[in-house]
Amino acid sequence: MKNIIILTFASLLISCSGEKSMPENTNKNNTNSKVEETTTPTQEESNNIPIKKIVETILKPEEDKFYNDALNLQILTNEFVKEITKDNLEQLKKQWFEVAKDWGRCHAFNIGKIKRIYRINNFARFPIDTTALENKITKLTSEGLNPEKANFGSETKGIYGIEYLIFKSNTENNLKTFKSNEIRKKTLQHLVNKLIKSLESRQKKWKNIIPSIIENNRPQDSKDNSINLMFGGIDNIIHFIWETKIGKAIRKKDIEARFSKKSLDIVKENIAITKKVYFEGGFAKNIEEKGLGYINEDIKKRYKNIESIINSIEHPLVDAVNNPTDVAKLKKLITELEKLEKTEFNKVETIFSLIDGTKEGDGD
Repeated sequence: MKNIIILTFASLLISCSGEKSMPENTNKNNTNSKVEETTTPTQEESNNIPIKKIVETILKPEEDKFYNDALNLQILTNEFVKEITKDNLEQLKKQWFEVAKDWGRCHAFNIGKIKRIYRINNFARFPIDTTALENKITKLTSEGLNPEKANFGSETKGIYGIEYLIFKSNTENNLKTFKSNEIRKKTLQHLVNKLIKSLESRQKKWKNIIPSIIENNRPQDSKDNSINLMFGGIDNIIHFIWETKIGKAIRKKDIEARFSKKSLDIVKENIAITKKVYFEGGFAKNIEEKGLGYINEDIKKRYKNIESIINSIEHPLVDAVNNPTDVAKLKKLITELEKLEKTEFNKVETIFSLIDGTKEGDGD
């Protein structure tokens, strides 16, 4: 791969402070229990969740990789448009897959103000309206207009609009289509450029809000409390997988990454990041310290079941939904994911007094 770009967030060496304190969760029957005002723990100390560690060792590296991989997608797109060859197209497809997997992990960090800015850009909507996209290309071609000056709706752009253009048909036909249509090439470049702009906005927003996330000075009952946000992000993804990504696919409605047939690979990334945040981000350690290690064991078993089912599915999701054996496995997968959310994760929310936020139930 040529001209690899590596960019990172600006260094944010801001220590965690805790001006506001969380009321101690004392035993109501212990009337002699007293809390020294000068030693009242901060919210983070009470729950012992190292928000700074999650941000600096998990969130920031994942978001940086997402952005850098998208920049390299842009480079490969320009190389492909300049020279339409099979090798360049294959390199472009591989890089798109890296970006799609990155989004699979960063989706867990679509939280708070980041989620609000995402809803404006909406760069990962599925399914794509392929008819609208093709009609747009046809109109631009007939009128001789530059795609850069055209308005592409969220249903025709983003990660999955790009996917459609480069995975639409077999390699030979796709090469012929691009070679014969200059506007199609410019449309591909335009969609990639728009994705980069969306991710630049996301990077800037992260740099602005990371200090407050690390400081975590929001009340515990606020939906913007950092611990609520972090756990809510992984809880939301589990919900989104079973209800939308798998649930709607079985009902023959929406299927993510249907043209590349990489849907289940992206789901694996979704699941992997939730597991990483829980076990490496301090939640599991805190549960263990509270003497509730059995909950961690239950969660480990649940993840093992989920991973085993996914690995046993023989076909890509777009084909699996038409295979009775795979459909049965997909239904089991939904059950396991729903139990993880509503049983084990619900227990964790109760222990940490977390707010069960609004769950995603659509393609954004």
